Formats: sequence, C-alpha cells, structure tokens
Amino acid sequence: MLVLGKAKLSNNAISSNMIICEFRHVMNGSAVNLTKNWQNFEIDIESNYIEFNADNADIIIQELPDKIEKCAITANSISFEKPVKASLSLRCNCIDFSNLTSDNFKMEPRFLGTTKFIFDKPFLLTNKDEVSFFQYYENNYISNNFVLTENVKNISNLFFRSNIKALPTKFKINRDIHEISDLCSHCKKLTTVSPMLIGTFSKKRYPNLCTPKRMFFNCIKLKNIPIKFYKKHYIQHKSKLQTNFVGLLSYIHEL
Repeated sequence: MLVLGKAKLSNNAISSNMIICEFRHVMNGSAVNLTKNWQNFEIDIESNYIEFNADNADIIIQELPDKIEKCAITANSISFEKPVKASLSLRCNCIDFSNLTSDNFKMEPRFLGTTKFIFDKPFLLTNKDEVSFFQYYENNYISNNFVLTENVKNISNLFFRSNIKALPTKFKINRDIHEISDLCSHCKKLTTVSPMLIGTFSKKRYPNLCTPKRMFFNCIKLKNIPIKFYKKHYIQHKSKLQTNFVGLLSYIHEL
C-alpha cells in the first residue's frame, strides 16, 4: 500500500528525520530527511498499522489507503488532503480537522500535546460513546466548533485531566444522555462551567441519565457550581452525588 504525503521542518526546527514504520516496529521503517522546504514522500507499507514520528515536522497526508486501520502520528502539525478511515492517535501541536470525522478518533491519546485546532466547519461528535475525547488536552480553552450531536449517549471523562479553564460556552449535553460521570474530573485549572450546563438535574430534564459521579472531582479552582440535583429523583443515590464535588475549595449548594 502506498502512503503519499509531503513534509517539512517546522519554523523553529534545526534538523530532524521523519520515521515512518509499522506500528511500534521502528526497525521496519523508512526515514525521510526533512528540510525547511516541502518535499514529497512515498512509502510502500504492508501493515494495516502505520506510525509517523517527527517532533519537528509539519506533515500533510495526501493519500492514506483505506486498508490502514490505525495511524499514530507524532509531529508539530498534521493535516489530511482527503478523508481517511483509519483510527488516529495524535501527538501534535496543531491539528487540522478539515477532512476528519469523530470516527477517526477512537484511539488514545487523541490530543496529547495539542494546543491548536484548525477548522473549516463545525466538527460534529457523532459516536454513541465519546468517552475521554478531550482527555489530557493541554490548552486552556476548547473551541465551540466541537458540537455534541443527539447521537452521543456517553461523555464520561470527556475533559478528564485536561488543562481547560472553562467549558466551551456553547457546551450542551442532549436530553437523551446516559453517562456523564467524571466529566471534568481532575481539571485543576477549571474555573467556569458552561452556561448551557447549569440548572437542576432531574429525570424530567435527563430521563435516561444514570446518577453521575465525580463530575467535578478535584476541580480545586471552582468556587461555585450552579448545578443542583432534584432530591426526589436522586435520593437513593445521594452517596454517588456527593462524590461529584470532592476536592473543591468550596461548594455552596446542598444536594
């Protein structure tokens, strides 16, 4: 299978090689000598799993065969000229989402080291399970271009251990959501909850929601959470609800 693309050294890089290999088998790979000018590369690979390693590279994938199931990329920036079917694991400072869908992000880590997203349109999260989607995201804010659709039922750990200071201002969970436990667990920089999330949680508002746990566990900079739970609907699960706010500096609402 031929993998086609082009790559160059990122702006501040001095020198680097890009290694393209079978997943986790560097000895079976090929090296591309990078310069500050774009250069084309063509790699013939037999495996269904491929890995790109070049911290200092800007990479554009022009052709990634459909037979490739998994693709791991370490680079400064990555973009794709065409839609791809592979599951992606990215360690990239900048990611262009123009030809990607949420189906491409079923592997972890998704955004380790990422500080910049590029969009040409809103990016729809459409899978039933979008667990841990922004886990370990390193920037302080997440774009409103990420949109939760009605298909999403599970967003447990969605922002787990990320560096976000605020939830996206338009962040809204749909009425049919099932799981939101650990939504922002260990987000130690979080100070602001989305205005679309505040209010009283009840079976009328979210009829299929399992009792959430550790939603804001160890979010030590949150001073006030404008969220309550309707006692009548959650009284039998009060101990689970109490775990939502452990580790906060203050919590003024009674459950």
